[in-house]
Amino acid sequence: MRPDHDWYPDKRPDRRSRPAPTEAGGRDDPPAGSSGERQRRDKLATIVGVATVAGVIFGVVTGIVALLPDRDEPVVAYRKQVLATCQRVHSIVTTEHNEILRPDPRPGVTNPEDMIRINKGPLLAVIRGNVSRVRTEFAQLAQQEVPEKLRQQYTAAGQAQEAWLAHYTRVAAAIEQKFRDGDTLRRLNELGLNILERGGQVDTGLNAAMTVLAGEDCRCTR
Repeated sequence: MRPDHDWYPDKRPDRRSRPAPTEAGGRDDPPAGSSGERQRRDKLATIVGVATVAGVIFGVVTGIVALLPDRDEPVVAYRKQVLATCQRVHSIVTTEHNEILRPDPRPGVTNPEDMIRINKGPLLAVIRGNVSRVRTEFAQLAQQEVPEKLRQQYTAAGQAQEAWLAHYTRVAAAIEQKFRDGDTLRRLNELGLNILERGGQVDTGLNAAMTVLAGEDCRCTR
């Protein structure tokens, strides 16, 4: 029986009262570890995973597209001409000319460069002949219409071509003036021409520039 005192507290819980929200979340947040919390985490992980996979696929597709050849018909046609030029030039400058070298092994000589003598006439004929024939090949390529998309690459390739032709023209002139017929290979290398070193630089520059212009490997020299 309840006393008549009005101030006596009612021990029954008020069904209208609700627990205050906690700092971890609203009052509707499921407790940590509950099935609702796990579902939310699973959904978030799925979204992140899908986004990551999509990013990877996009990167792969972008890389593949970048490697695909240009299907612009004028570009494709012009690059075929560039490749053909490289092949012909490569054939010219890599042909063996055994008539240039004259083996001369002698007792007591240990330096291999002193065991080889150079036939000056054939050497000059080969160098000048190569320069003339390669110049003709480059001139024929220059007569082709260059697509606007390749104008910058064409300019760089033209500069590399001129550097190559100028170098070997100077080499021939120096041999004509400073080298005697029958001198050794060592003497040829001592002329101060740096034939191998500078030749390697202009060869590399020519190959690189022509490869960019052709859109694929386009070696003119060794």
